[in-house]
Amino acid sequence: MRIVGLFKLIVLLACTHSLCAQTGDSLRKAMHGTIVPSFSFDSRNSFISTRRANIWGVKAGAEFGGKITFGLGWNKLNDDLIKTIYYDRTDGRLDSAEGGLQFQYMSVHVQYVFFQDKRWKYSVTPFHLGIGNSFYSFTADDGQRRQGQRMMILYEWGISTSYKVMPWLGFGLDLGLRLALLRNKAIPENFNSPMYSLYMIVYWAEIFKTAFPESKWAKRL
Repeated sequence: MRIVGLFKLIVLLACTHSLCAQTGDSLRKAMHGTIVPSFSFDSRNSFISTRRANIWGVKAGAEFGGKITFGLGWNKLNDDLIKTIYYDRTDGRLDSAEGGLQFQYMSVHVQYVFFQDKRWKYSVTPFHLGIGNSFYSFTADDGQRRQGQRMMILYEWGISTSYKVMPWLGFGLDLGLRLALLRNKAIPENFNSPMYSLYMIVYWAEIFKTAFPESKWAKRL
């Protein structure tokens, strides 16, 4: 719990500092700036109860003025978290099977870039709301079953930094926190967790501008 509290404090301070440092004029300027599509895959390391859990996601949206991004996403557990499930057979007898945890949710998010130069970029995600479900899937005597399927509502926030090694390649680091606003009481799992991710970035826009320098899209990117 101390680790979760530390991550929460770090991200909250980052959010407060970045949001307070910006004026209404700068935000309005970004909203009226160039609008470009945004698309990304991500992989976030976290924990479910005491077990490591990798969550992958795909996000699409729009970026305004190179500062603010609004988007939608799909997120899913990418690890095989197995436990023994006890269930009643069709003949009334108690039986057991190996069940795998399933966890997926749709999300809406806002990301804000509060500092950027030729190499470094810092952004904060003060709003990332997810709605989905979780359950254990297992094979029973009468076929595939689900145990404990319930809706969940999740809230995530985090801070990200990236460093551009060359015009088309860089590296990034994300730190954040996931909280279950509406948890699944039907299964004994704790979904509250710190999140972290280290990854490589390919700047496709820079590659496009190099390959098609005279294109009207290259001039907008």
